[in-house]
Amino acid sequence: MTGTVVFSCCSSSDFNPESLQAGAGLGGIERSVIHLSAALAARGFDVHVRNSTSGPGEFGGVVWHGRDDTWIDSRNSRRCIVVCINNPYFFRPFERLISAGAAPVLWNHNTLTFRRFLRDRRWIDFLRYRPIGIFLSPSALRATPRYFTFRERLIIPHFLPDSIFAFNGCRQAREQVAMYISQPERGLDKVVSLWKSAVHPAVPSAKLKVYCERHRAKAVLGESAQDLPQANVFLYDRCSHDVLLPELCSARALFYPGHWDETFCFAAVEAQALGVPVVTQGVGALRDRVHDGVDGFVCGNDRDFASALIRLMTDDLLFVGMSKNAMSRSQECRKEGVLDLWMRLLQRLL
Repeated sequence: MTGTVVFSCCSSSDFNPESLQAGAGLGGIERSVIHLSAALAARGFDVHVRNSTSGPGEFGGVVWHGRDDTWIDSRNSRRCIVVCINNPYFFRPFERLISAGAAPVLWNHNTLTFRRFLRDRRWIDFLRYRPIGIFLSPSALRATPRYFTFRERLIIPHFLPDSIFAFNGCRQAREQVAMYISQPERGLDKVVSLWKSAVHPAVPSAKLKVYCERHRAKAVLGESAQDLPQANVFLYDRCSHDVLLPELCSARALFYPGHWDETFCFAAVEAQALGVPVVTQGVGALRDRVHDGVDGFVCGNDRDFASALIRLMTDDLLFVGMSKNAMSRSQECRKEGVLDLWMRLLQRLL
């Protein structure tokens, strides 16, 4: 073994690799922990995950532990790295390890704000541990104030599983379908409003497919949810990748404004890997992810946001060019390249 890597997860979800195999609609934190921990184990690291699993259990060389398990106290602290997700509070169970020389790394999946600095007195843990900060995009790094006491700040994006790039269900000729794949509170009301007022009248045959928690979507949309089918808007619950990927491969665009708290946006990167351009307003990480006019559109106002989608729906040549560019851009998130960035950090710390 080349050393021990411990992931201390902030998520309250009870998840492990079996959740992924069962087709559960996991979020970005859960999926990234599952994929990265497995990849590091495959490269020879002794990998453990501490989260809310009912464990313990071992999956593909990774040992998963519940929050009450004290197994780590017996490990070699000087060849150990503790990776916490989002919240430095989760370094506390490893206080003795870190004091003895284990390296603390904070893997930031969300934007760090002053409110989060104060929340639950996290500032105490930032000062106590002074972790190395891992950020998922340049915009996330730029948005982080200097009073967050990181000893070092690095950008390492997520990677996509090889299965995404190997997926062969995509078609060159796409239907006039746009997709929204995110939490409904992150702009679904705007997307549906613009669809009804601008996109649907201009392209009556086009469809908008929304994948999220359907009950939350209806709560966000309120009364406007009642006439969605008349505007060719269809709501679906979150689903597994086995269901979602074929749907993406039939779409012409991801129609999503972005959100300030998104530092990577799995939905956008997966869409690009499958040749789906992204039409966005460039909020959060999408200002880095999408090159305006190349692999999608970054629009400064609502009118341009809707007009850009209409262009992609109706211009076949534009779509084909952007689709190829999107697939090319997604190569940055291939597994081996991203893992090399992690390996450089881990080898330096170990």
